[in-house]
Amino acid sequence: MFNKLTKEKEFLVVWNKDSYGDVKPKEVSLGEFKADGVGGDWNIDKDGEFTIDHLENLELGDTLKVCSPFGWDIKVIKIKEVS
Repeated sequence: MFNKLTKEKEFLVVWNKDSYGDVKPKEVSLGEFKADGVGGDWNIDKDGEFTIDHLENLELGDTLKVCSPFGWDIKVIKIKEVS
């Protein structure tokens, strides 16, 4: 069975330069998002615009844009299919 806590980096996270300055993009695995959990450092929602389900349902090349009241905060781009 597929291990959902894989260490392979599936996503590229890009921070909004206007909000966060020069933060370098970071490759992240689904396992890292899951381990952080709801409301952790990644601020995953239980229900809302940034959930584990949203990440699991991204297709290769798709982008999930996470917004704040002032615009987008981060973009999560699926860069690799892990099987």
